Amino acid sequence: MVLPCHAIDTPNHLENLIEPNHSKLQELNIGGCNWVDSQTVTNIAYGLPKLIRLGLFRCEQVQFTSCLNIVHQLVYLKHLNLQHIPGINSKEKAMLLLNHGKRRLEYIEYSDKLRKTVIKKIK
Repeated sequence: MVLPCHAIDTPNHLENLIEPNHSKLQELNIGGCNWVDSQTVTNIAYGLPKLIRLGLFRCEQVQFTSCLNIVHQLVYLKHLNLQHIPGINSKEKAMLLLNHGKRRLEYIEYSDKLRKTVIKKIK
């Protein structure tokens, strides 16, 4: 987990931490960091290819299309936490992400009317 959020060089959207050819990072939790936006998510998608778990809960600036990019690019991703993101607030959107994701994506957490909901891929 990256804490505290305010200590990170936020204007660069994690660019200083990401080295695509050298990154072995498998888990990143930046939930609650209000500076995380679609640019940050795009940087994660292309710069952290080995991610297995990604926590973006309460990153309210993240857009649905950026999440589509994440599930498409991160081939090792198994778990994605998107709770309390306004653009992912229905089972239909969460299912679209789950089905758009690579084979390894197992489940997505999201919020439906402020309740935590988990959907799992049927194997």
